[in-house]
Amino acid sequence: MSKETIKRILSSIIIIPIALFFIIKGSIFFIFFLSVCFLIASYEWYNMSKNKQYNILGHIFLIISFYFAYLWRHYLSLDPEL
Repeated sequence: MSKETIKRILSSIIIIPIALFFIIKGSIFFIFFLSVCFLIASYEWYNMSKNKQYNILGHIFLIISFYFAYLWRHYLSLDPEL
């Protein structure tokens, strides 16, 4: 296996339990997790689509996607804190 593949597998082993913790824990932890993921995705999208006409559409898509992920978790949750 290449070094890149090994790095991806190791990072997945670390990130998956952290993501599951934030998703299950909910509340402010989930909002923090979504915010960090949104910032990382926005940064990556900006770097991939610099000076392209669809740059703004990608950011709008990200905003809508992360907002619906929040709503989905919020309305399907049985957590009385939300």
